[in-house]
Amino acid sequence: INVRIILALAFSCTAWATTASQADNSNLRDLPGWMYTELTGEPAPKVAKSTTKPLHTNAFVGTWSVQKEHGRRFDFWSDKHRVVIQEFDQQSRRKRWYFIDLAANVRMNAHTEDDQALFIVEDMYVPQVGYFREIWSETVHPTGRTETILGASCQELLGIDGNNDSTYYWRTDQHAKLFADMKVWAPWLCREGELEFLTALCDTPAGGCLRAKWPKRRFGPEAGSISVLAVAPGATPMPTITASKRFVAERRF
Repeated sequence: INVRIILALAFSCTAWATTASQADNSNLRDLPGWMYTELTGEPAPKVAKSTTKPLHTNAFVGTWSVQKEHGRRFDFWSDKHRVVIQEFDQQSRRKRWYFIDLAANVRMNAHTEDDQALFIVEDMYVPQVGYFREIWSETVHPTGRTETILGASCQELLGIDGNNDSTYYWRTDQHAKLFADMKVWAPWLCREGELEFLTALCDTPAGGCLRAKWPKRRFGPEAGSISVLAVAPGATPMPTITASKRFVAERRF
């Protein structure tokens, strides 16, 4: 089905709700200020400071890119409590955005088409829901081989799970803070398409890896691999959506 048709239907189905919310943004005023501005293009209203404990505080600040073999590329940006993800298809066309606030436990998924953006506001983490996490390996051992990836010497590991399925990892001692952050919040994205494979890069037995590769699994995904394409520590401006027409659907509990 053509993406334009899907977005057109989505905009049509939510128009009655989004028109009202754009006229009266009171139901969005409890969003973090930066999210409110991203949604509405307006300055954020003054709200009481939240006393909620953050889900996580990122130790890594910077940008990085990840891609699944023959799949989509994901460009990440993060600071202390925010994560922005841009999803690109194989032709490098941007298909989706994810805006995450770990302090407020809020996530916004956004689809863009031409000069329109449809935002869906959801809870980032809901304990009662449960999250699927692929158990990539229960044990790992070195193969004796190494490979240089992104200028770093990576140790090749072979992991085995309880079904005797295998996964190869290329472990790095670089960017430990980044992989520690991903280990916390990557499982909460397990329902977001190819982002479910993000956990293979920060699997518990293997540690932080710049690449992971697996054959067809007996109980799990088809054969594939996922790799880190680039990592750039350091604060940079947050990427933002430029669409002039913005619609929102509220799905928080």
